[in-house]
Amino acid sequence: MIIEPIGDNILIQLPREESKENKTQSGILLPKKTEAEARKDIATVVAVGSGRILNDGSSLKPVVKAGDKVLFNKYAGTILSLDGVEYLLIRECDLLAILHE
Repeated sequence: MIIEPIGDNILIQLPREESKENKTQSGILLPKKTEAEARKDIATVVAVGSGRILNDGSSLKPVVKAGDKVLFNKYAGTILSLDGVEYLLIRECDLLAILHE
């Protein structure tokens, strides 16, 4: 299956979550973090839509491109799981920054 974002939507791949359980020195098992707490805010752009259509009919091209590392709004987007990999479909306005090495 291929996911192709439409308009100003962007598909990003979420980092893999460590499934390691936390255990205190005394042996007490701590619960895994909730999805909202465990979610990282940095991801890699996989695919980009064609851009946002403005009121005058022109198109505003996306600033990001596939392969960029981005910081995104923590509670934005729709989570998709495909072949065991977690993706997030998000609007470009919910991206906060592009991270450069």
